[in-house]
Amino acid sequence: MQSAGKGPWLALCIGVGVVSTAALLIRWALQEGASALEIAAARLCLAALAVWPIALWTHGQGAIAQLLRTADPTLLRWTLVAGLSLAAHFALWISSLDHTSVASSVALVTTNPIWVALAAWLWLGERPGRKLWIAIGLSMLGSLLISWKDLQAQASDSELWGNLLALMGAMAMSGYMLAAKVVQERRPDLPLLPYVAAVYSLAAFALTLMLSTLARPWWHVSSAVWPALLLLALGPQLIGHTLINFALRKLSPTLVAIAILGEPIAAALLAWFLLAESLAPGQLVGFALIIIAVLLAR
Repeated sequence: MQSAGKGPWLALCIGVGVVSTAALLIRWALQEGASALEIAAARLCLAALAVWPIALWTHGQGAIAQLLRTADPTLLRWTLVAGLSLAAHFALWISSLDHTSVASSVALVTTNPIWVALAAWLWLGERPGRKLWIAIGLSMLGSLLISWKDLQAQASDSELWGNLLALMGAMAMSGYMLAAKVVQERRPDLPLLPYVAAVYSLAAFALTLMLSTLARPWWHVSSAVWPALLLLALGPQLIGHTLINFALRKLSPTLVAIAILGEPIAAALLAWFLLAESLAPGQLVGFALIIIAVLLAR
């Protein structure tokens, strides 16, 4: 896995950097009156609408139809798991940002390494080595330090609920990453763009259906929300998540999960700079530990 070359790591670094802007864009949309489910559904619907024409232009309608005809039931089931897990991740995590700080939410939602490592060990037979376990431990300690200031200062059940939602979002993201890895291993010749288009579409459909039963369709949001939604779909989702999916094809899901821990660093720094969310010394130590963990895992 680690001899995959520089390409997957470069894609992963760029993907994580772009994804790190998501929390601020979500905060923007929330402040303009959009609900968490509306933002999640819009993000995935708009990204799916953008990626399908690219996939059809790149691979051709006939080639994609052939892929669908030759897909076995197990492959389709894991693709469905990936789509539903992605939908759950965004519904839970975006909801958390309406209750707790960007630093706490992003730090907790990126506690993927422990969940991915344990699940990959049990389901995929990828037993982490000692160096990787050290990296996981450092990354978890770093995430705890980043969110510790907010955990100490919790003054309401709402903030505790936000942290719990972020943690559940991390578990859902772990399921998404592992399902993507299983799909790639079962079908190594499956092109990236048709796969992510299918997964984004499944997640978008699930969230839109859920939203339609609970409230109004997401496209009825105010015009002030649309710039944030478009940037969220084209940046963090279309570019960021697609590059992370590319990296997952070449690297261990545990390594990718650890690398994604760069997101809380960038997100917290952006929140400090743009939203004036303060950074405690312990959070800076947490950032350093996460950087060490990523380098160690590499």
